[in-house]
Amino acid sequence: MSQNDFVIGNQSAPNFRSDLNDALQALASLSTCSTAPTTTYANMLWYDTGNNLLKMRTEADDAWINIAYLDDPKGHPTV
Repeated sequence: MSQNDFVIGNQSAPNFRSDLNDALQALASLSTCSTAPTTTYANMLWYDTGNNLLKMRTEADDAWINIAYLDDPKGHPTV
């Protein structure tokens, strides 16, 4: 499970590298978590593991839209 605010500010090289790696992991995993990301962006994807739903943020960045229900008895998300 990985989430990130996707803001890479001025910081030391080791902190930058860590923050960038965290942001890329969040992107690759669709910000997977049972709770919504605290920082959101229009059209952002989020896999809600608590409800097995793939969600997308609205263009106005004011709500989540359910895109797909993901259900696999072994716990692996499938569409």
